[in-house]
Amino acid sequence: MKFVGQINHLSNQKCITPASEHDAAIFDKLKTGSFYKVDARKARNPDHHRKAFALINMIYENQEKYLTLEDMLVELKLKTGWYMEHIRSNGELIYVPKSISFADMNQTDFETFYERIVVIAIREYGLEDAMEFV
Repeated sequence: MKFVGQINHLSNQKCITPASEHDAAIFDKLKTGSFYKVDARKARNPDHHRKAFALINMIYENQEKYLTLEDMLVELKLKTGWYMEHIRSNGELIYVPKSISFADMNQTDFETFYERIVVIAIREYGLEDAMEFV
């Protein structure tokens, strides 16, 4: 079970509070007094996420190949190398795009993904305006 939380102080104690309603629903399932193994990592920057999707939307609006934003995002993930290799039962190697959700991708990986999208926007789509996103 994965969720995003924020470290806060409560009565001079550090505590974790859920970052969203979705995270709160997961957090509510945890039992008070129970022990949990926690894999803590710095969460993504929401402003950086919004900036990235503004760029992705700009790319989408300036292309004619993909009918949906989701289809184009799959292609961007493949072009940036954000995928897993999967060998099908017939031996064929395919590439499966990985998630870029807040819970599944840390800020460092997202920054690399973002920088690669800027390069793609300029090189493949001729969007010199993408430099404003740097």
